[in-house]
Amino acid sequence: MKKWNINYHTIWIYLLVFSFSFEKPLIVLSSLDRLNPRLFDLVLGLGILILINNRLKFTEVVFKYWLLIVANFWVCAVLGLLLFDFSSQVKLYMVYYCFEYFKGVLALAIYLTIPEKYRPLRVIVNALFIGGFFVGTYCLYEYFIGIEQIVLTEGLILSKPKELVWGPFSGSYFHIANYIPLISAICLSKMIVVKSNKIFWFVVFLFFSWPILFTGSRTAIFLFIASVFFVFAFYIRKKTTVWLLLFFTIFTSVVVINTSFIASENYTLERLNQFEENDSHNSILNRVLFFSHFDISSYDEGEYLPFIGAGFYVAPIEGRPRVGYGFHNIYVFTIEQSGIIGFCLFIMFCFVVVRRFVNFIKVGKVSKYHWFVVAVTAYTLGSLVIGWSGHTFWRGFATSNFNTLRILLLVSCSLYITKSYLALSIFKKNN
Repeated sequence: MKKWNINYHTIWIYLLVFSFSFEKPLIVLSSLDRLNPRLFDLVLGLGILILINNRLKFTEVVFKYWLLIVANFWVCAVLGLLLFDFSSQVKLYMVYYCFEYFKGVLALAIYLTIPEKYRPLRVIVNALFIGGFFVGTYCLYEYFIGIEQIVLTEGLILSKPKELVWGPFSGSYFHIANYIPLISAICLSKMIVVKSNKIFWFVVFLFFSWPILFTGSRTAIFLFIASVFFVFAFYIRKKTTVWLLLFFTIFTSVVVINTSFIASENYTLERLNQFEENDSHNSILNRVLFFSHFDISSYDEGEYLPFIGAGFYVAPIEGRPRVGYGFHNIYVFTIEQSGIIGFCLFIMFCFVVVRRFVNFIKVGKVSKYHWFVVAVTAYTLGSLVIGWSGHTFWRGFATSNFNTLRILLLVSCSLYITKSYLALSIFKKNN
């Protein structure tokens, strides 16, 4: 039996990954929910102890490109604080979101300082499955109890239809809409590669995936379908092409045929049926059309927008700051927050990640966690596609720290890819 190297480093990684599965406040210290500490904050505080005895490392390629994006965010935010005529409160929100990105970078830096033997990829995988079971169980409780109110602070109580499940997260469907497709893609990829216990993994896949129909989010549905599609696409063979097409044909037909019958009882499918929102600024059509409905002149600081954005995570339009959210298109969002440079950095980041991961998927099929890299890649591609009309990447939109989990998975998989390439080159050299 292979001996596991477990110490406080490994335990910290388990806690870090699990913290992304529970984003409710640990204690209420402020009437502003975003200021109340989460489990992630507690784990991050414990992680600082790891930094004391280790040196920071910035050599991992995905982390380096991500650091460039965040550094540009910080520069644009600082320039905005100096140049924009915002109120003190609005400027404090800009500082707050800079700090939130700093916490994410710090968590990644701590992870990278941990010795390799204490951070094998299986730790991330196991922690994700534990978190997935926790979220699935919590959603069952939430659904059958019929929770209609979510108490975030003493003065902030949110109401929702009792048939919706938002999970152990914040007061919005955005978070669970991003979380469930990720866990589902990971489980599906595992189910495809195992030679036995496929029925078990299929049941687990269903258990992880069922909340997708009860989130109230169209983004959740589309991101789930896109992620599942890319998982199948990476495993496809000529003899399975017909089966794949049949699967999606049946699935699409069932949804189309039954939507009219169950939409009145299912809020998520009702929103799916109402493809256009009443607010034209947020309509799916406007988001997909990219620049055609992106009016720079409508921003209070529109003249600065191409260079440093229009206000980091506030970007006022007609005098109204939009704290914590922005344009519902992940590509336009980077321009809105950090100008053309931010957009270019994001495109570079996407190109590096996709090329690196897809190339490995083609040549690294014998590696133990190839299936996990497939799942993370499929989910990432799904996020980049659905991101044209929804919020599937950046912090904000009530997704708390989920963006940090997304980057952590990319970084951990990238480390695994480097290690696998090294092992493959040694094998070829010796044979």
